[in-house]
Amino acid sequence: MALEAAQPWYCAATAARALPHVPPLELPSTHGEIHLRAFCSERAVLYVYPATGVPGRDPAVDPAPGWDDIPGAAGCTRQCRGFKASFETFLERGIRVAGVSGQSLREQADFAQREELPFPLIGDREFALQQAWELPVFSAGGRMFLRRMVLFVAANQIERVLYPVTDPGESAQAMLALLD
Repeated sequence: MALEAAQPWYCAATAARALPHVPPLELPSTHGEIHLRAFCSERAVLYVYPATGVPGRDPAVDPAPGWDDIPGAAGCTRQCRGFKASFETFLERGIRVAGVSGQSLREQADFAQREELPFPLIGDREFALQQAWELPVFSAGGRMFLRRMVLFVAANQIERVLYPVTDPGESAQAMLALLD
């Protein structure tokens, strides 16, 4: 079942709408290959983001021209830092954390090292997860990017979705509040 881009739901699964199960995908990550079903077999939060900045590149044109003017594009670094700041709280609740982006794994690894992220960043360069869940995307500069959202998964079933994310830097805290 698709996670519809136009529907602004912050939802719990309901009888009227079953949310998708985790597909049997193996995806590269900054911590090695991730078997998504194993990662999400208990409780996990996957925060989805378009792309982080890359040192030495002009953010006005890379990852796409006018990046900061594209609604929902900017804020990936703030979002990652928010999840890093909340990481221990998620762990205390028995919840794994990972970021997901279509950005190259090399760029993600460089970013994860610079930011000293304690959790993996998963590369969906081929958009396999995006296709399996029909995650919302946008195009800019001739490239496709995942739209920002946060998914809570328990026992390989999506249970909560935070979408749209209006404040990337606070999305970790927003998900924690949604889980309370």
